[in-house]
Amino acid sequence: MDCQKFRYKKMKTVGAWFVGVFMREILHEYPKFCNDVKKRSEFIKYFHKEYGENLGYTFDTTKAKCYAVIEIIKAGRVLDAIEYVIESNDKKVPEDAFWAASDLLDDIIKEKIVLPEAVEEVEV
Repeated sequence: MDCQKFRYKKMKTVGAWFVGVFMREILHEYPKFCNDVKKRSEFIKYFHKEYGENLGYTFDTTKAKCYAVIEIIKAGRVLDAIEYVIESNDKKVPEDAFWAASDLLDDIIKEKIVLPEAVEEVEV
């Protein structure tokens, strides 16, 4: 897929670096909170404490970025988002995000990670 074709609005909210670095963890935890608002809220609080504060994010910024990734997962656009990160140039996406996205894609291809079914239609 040509990354120029992937213009998912949430990518601007979340950012390619965030998707590359954190998609795996959010994807891993997704089944635990996908149908439970309270558990999703607890996950975002944990995520902010664990990562957001260290990155200098406000809680609202962490929450917005996490929800954007969750919407990408719900829409079944994980592969598009990962490919967008991988195909972005080095100036836009640092190496750590590139390699994290590449490793995640490799694990998906090898079926070490199974993507959840899309549950909602999201505008691209």
